Amino acid sequence: MLSGSAHEMPCGKAGHILLCLTVSELKQEAEELVRWLDPSYAHPASTPMAIQWAQNSSAVMISARFSHKWEAPGANLAVYSTEKGQGHVNKDRTAESVRRLLRVNITASRVEAEILAKVQNSRKRFTLDLNLFDETIPHASGWTVEFRKARGSMQMSRGAEIPELHIHMRKRWPSPDYAWPRLAEEEGAEMAVLEKEMQFSGPMLSESTLTCLRGGSLYCPASDSCASSCSGCQGLGQARGSRCGASLAAQLEAASAGDSLGGAFLDEVPLQGSQHEELIPNTTRYSGRMANEIFV
Repeated sequence: MLSGSAHEMPCGKAGHILLCLTVSELKQEAEELVRWLDPSYAHPASTPMAIQWAQNSSAVMISARFSHKWEAPGANLAVYSTEKGQGHVNKDRTAESVRRLLRVNITASRVEAEILAKVQNSRKRFTLDLNLFDETIPHASGWTVEFRKARGSMQMSRGAEIPELHIHMRKRWPSPDYAWPRLAEEEGAEMAVLEKEMQFSGPMLSESTLTCLRGGSLYCPASDSCASSCSGCQGLGQARGSRCGASLAAQLEAASAGDSLGGAFLDEVPLQGSQHEELIPNTTRYSGRMANEIFV
């Protein structure tokens, strides 16, 4: 029997197993077992990740925190180390642990992520599930785990840093003149757009290949609108998947004249409505000023 004043149980042998557990350890294990009997703990409902996003002419970047609000405390994911005699968060081991727990899928039209983690005495299933505004190139996209200094209520100790999921997606239809008006088909309440996201000024797109496809139409880049056919799309009268484009003869003529057509024919594999989901390895890292300065 456990004594309330005892700090440790006497060490002994049960079979061939040496037992030496403190009262607090036994209590923690018992409490954990009780929590697992709660269905909401064993099978937690989905909690949307808090995210911010940014873009430039050729890419979209997402920063996701394992928390229901951007400035709120989130999942307990830190792995601690006692090297040099002082306890601190081991960033390498924490990042490795987070990568093992994370599942990320990036397709041409959608991005998904999920992680199961503890938040205080509960378990949360943090998720990200977005139908994108326009197409991306999965094989040129990727994700990584980065750390940011905790602020306000997130800061549990001085100099604390928290892990974040950073996703980088290459736009299939890059443009120096037109920006995505939003990240997803529909904006979520917890989705924040950074004030300094734009690296260029100009009009916003009204439609895209994906928004037109979801409505059963074709996208006409010349008028930035959806159309039932490409016959009225100026200079782009041939349907190429779900997007109006120039004929092969027009492309060859433009190429011989040194006109790149604004990069409109990058990766011309037609979108077929539903994409086979591909697990993207977390090897692609950010490069350039956008990745280093946007998410602070």
